[in-house]
Amino acid sequence: MKKLLREPLLHFALIGLVTFAGFSHLNPRSADSAQRIVVDDNRIANLSARFESSWGRMPTDDELTALIDHYVMEEAYYRQALALGFDQDDPVIRRRLLQKMQLLTNSVAAAREPQPGELARYLAAHPERYRTPGHFSFEQIHIGSDLSTQELNARIDAVSHRLEAALPITSDSPLLPRQFSQATDFEITRHFGPQFSEQLAGLPLNEWQGPLTSGVGVHFVRLNHYQPGDLPPLDEVQEAVLRDWRYDNERQADARVERALLEDYEVIIASSARDPES
Repeated sequence: MKKLLREPLLHFALIGLVTFAGFSHLNPRSADSAQRIVVDDNRIANLSARFESSWGRMPTDDELTALIDHYVMEEAYYRQALALGFDQDDPVIRRRLLQKMQLLTNSVAAAREPQPGELARYLAAHPERYRTPGHFSFEQIHIGSDLSTQELNARIDAVSHRLEAALPITSDSPLLPRQFSQATDFEITRHFGPQFSEQLAGLPLNEWQGPLTSGVGVHFVRLNHYQPGDLPPLDEVQEAVLRDWRYDNERQADARVERALLEDYEVIIASSARDPES
């Protein structure tokens, strides 16, 4: 017994009980309401459903009794913890409550269905998300980017002269393919960097053009075929459009809720946060 009385955990429990008793004495109405734990039919159905979800069957009578007893004990602990203020300034509880509020907001937004014509308008407002890629077939001659300005200009002149004379010419980079057939915007960006496909799209067909610059150097290009990307009809991309519409709708709902919440508060931020060096 003496050893048990020296246990720190027992001391903590006793302090908690004394504190709770004092709180109950000073707040009799709160204590009266907190002493009543009601396990109604909805709660029992919920406990049974959770058991069935975990075990694939309904609980037996004994198991249901154990579930109810566990819930009652859990509720008693929960209420006492609230009464003792254990939820105050706890970052874990704070974060969990925030998540539940955000989940509530998202569930309300997710329940909204698009109105007639709304998905079509969304598709028209975001065509870049659903447009099919363009396809390019072309030949290119690469001029290295590690040349001095004088060397680069001389090399450009030499390549231009040989192309005009229909003389054979080699590309400076053996690792970069000379011929591209039905290459998509994505493939061209992977080889040449961004914006190069936009330069290709503006070229006339079957004529050597250059110099064009890319992320890997300078090029002369002969475009043989170009198939622009196209915006498909809604029925072909409706699933993707609906998914994106729902995501954007939830984000907009979050923003509206956040603005509405802050309207009820006066936010005061210490001046030291504005000027950390002061």
